[in-house]
Amino acid sequence: LPDLNLGVMEIRVNGGQLLLKGAPELNLNNGSLRWQGNHLFINDANLTLFGDGHISGQGEVTFQETPELDLDMKVSGVDVKKVVSENWQRKITGIARGPIKVKGTTEKPVVTGTLNLDNGVLEAIPVLEQIAKYTRSPKFNRLVLNQAQADFTLQGDLLMLKNIQIESDGLTRVEGTLDKQGDSITGVLQVGVTPGTLRWIPGAEKGVFTQSRDGFVWTTMKIGGTAENISEDLTSRLVTAAAINLVEQLPTSIGEQLKDFISGQPSTSTATPNTQTPNAPNSPNKSEIEDKVKGVFIDRVGGEAGEAGKKIIEGLGGLLGR
Repeated sequence: LPDLNLGVMEIRVNGGQLLLKGAPELNLNNGSLRWQGNHLFINDANLTLFGDGHISGQGEVTFQETPELDLDMKVSGVDVKKVVSENWQRKITGIARGPIKVKGTTEKPVVTGTLNLDNGVLEAIPVLEQIAKYTRSPKFNRLVLNQAQADFTLQGDLLMLKNIQIESDGLTRVEGTLDKQGDSITGVLQVGVTPGTLRWIPGAEKGVFTQSRDGFVWTTMKIGGTAENISEDLTSRLVTAAAINLVEQLPTSIGEQLKDFISGQPSTSTATPNTQTPNAPNSPNKSEIEDKVKGVFIDRVGGEAGEAGKKIIEGLGGLLGR
């Protein structure tokens, strides 16, 4: 009821809709508000969105030329498929929840918070499909998550994710940061896998996953591209490590040439040229070497090796004097 002497109005709301530009439809279940001067104090409010999603919170709206917001909310029960793009609806499953703060003006709000994904599943992710192929572990094709959370800041078309923590128990863990500006994505992630998963990837632990902590072996993965077409540098590095591991097993002079080509660095080796005859039992001929190297890139990764692997195949004949 309004108190005309104090200029205070207590408001109780039951039912209705809240329509905000750029926001999903919000159904207002109930709320307790107080109007005083040019301030609207939200003591308690409960809303639903996307059917089963729920928002509760409190805060303050200051009405001036451009209204200012200071809101504290909790989100729960939101189906993540309803908030991601159509392309990602096939790749991610789970229920989102977490605390959210909204500050700033209605024209330029800054939204911060921490989101958790319950019952999360990732599938049809290109880098995970490649790891599944390399490790011969189909579990990477459909990654069931026992933890998935990140701190976020959303301001305009800039979304910043920090303290990313994604883990599939006993298989892999991902940590790091990711930024999305418009449609462009950049990020640096630490990717950890359990040591046993790398047994089918020649050179992986020696040349790529070189750090050990918390029961995982780790490497850094750089992310780029767009939200619909994400690029990463891990695939080509795994291919390169596999190739280097292979050529280290070849006769010294040939191996050094191949390693130089793979890494793109000039040789510092002063190894004595191989003097074995072409028909010696331990000296594979050029065709055998090329077949072995091609096997790493074609048989294992289905012809979708990284640029390093492709360059090796294309330039191999020249390096071997063919």
